[in-house]
Amino acid sequence: MFEKEVCVAPVESSANGILVVAQLRDYNIRGLKLRFEEGKIVSFKAEKGSDTFKKILEKAEGDKDRIAELGIGINYGMKTIGWNLYDEKPLGTAHIAIGNNIHLGGVNKASIHIDFVLHTPTIKANDKIIMDTGKPS
Repeated sequence: MFEKEVCVAPVESSANGILVVAQLRDYNIRGLKLRFEEGKIVSFKAEKGSDTFKKILEKAEGDKDRIAELGIGINYGMKTIGWNLYDEKPLGTAHIAIGNNIHLGGVNKASIHIDFVLHTPTIKANDKIIMDTGKPS
């Protein structure tokens, strides 16, 4: 019905860098910055909601702090509405998730799966830009 995304379970130890997320509306978190080393969150901070995010990770079990998914929205007929399940699908968006990814063929077993939706992202893979501010390169 509304499924229009391409998503994969990346190599779980492959992510290095900083993921900047404007907001996690479901948790009232804003300005979240996650730093990954070898696919694992090594630090984070948020302009609002750091304690909330910390509690989410503390309560979760398993590979809760590991990269789990990379998805790219390809649905040209959808617009973002403020709900992650839909907002990860419009053309020009992308999302990165942490936690469980068994359902995607990955190896992470966790009690959570959290999608971080990125609006007009720039994505670089193997030193090549594949999406530049939400547009395919």
